[in-house]
Amino acid sequence: LLERVAELADGGPVADAGCGPGQVGFHLAAAGADVTGFDLSPAMVTVARRSFPELAFEVGDLTALPPPGEAGPGWSAIVAWYSLVHLAGSELRPAIALMAGALRPGGWLAFAVHLGPELRHVDELFGVAVDVDFVLHDPAQVLEAVGTAGLVDVEWYRRGPYPEGEVATERLYVLARRPAT
Repeated sequence: LLERVAELADGGPVADAGCGPGQVGFHLAAAGADVTGFDLSPAMVTVARRSFPELAFEVGDLTALPPPGEAGPGWSAIVAWYSLVHLAGSELRPAIALMAGALRPGGWLAFAVHLGPELRHVDELFGVAVDVDFVLHDPAQVLEAVGTAGLVDVEWYRRGPYPEGEVATERLYVLARRPAT
């Protein structure tokens, strides 16, 4: 799906919103996308810059993405891969609407979320002590937020976790386009 998004962007600018350590941005760039990663955490941006120095990463909020370049008409694509896990269900609709508004006409939004009715607290990740909450989202609420943002050509895919190495949750992948006019 990430490779498809890179193709749909057709050489235009792509934002990796909530880029974390940069691996999604790297995958997009390897697929030919002109990508810039944004993360609210300066520490994550530092890790991404160190891991992928050939790519651009900036501190930024996925609900307030700057326009691409000096005064671009909007992003050709925005990818938010599991970055909405830090938002409450009530924050999904405005966040998706703001990302949709940052797209150029005809631009694409792609995102992935974990599904479920719960909030999960984590004290350790990859051997490091953390204090993080992850929100699992209701699929109907997610798709409603996409619709109310005015996005069209909506595709969505559900999948279960891989047997080894993944958190035991279902995932939802969404791809949608801002109308061209």
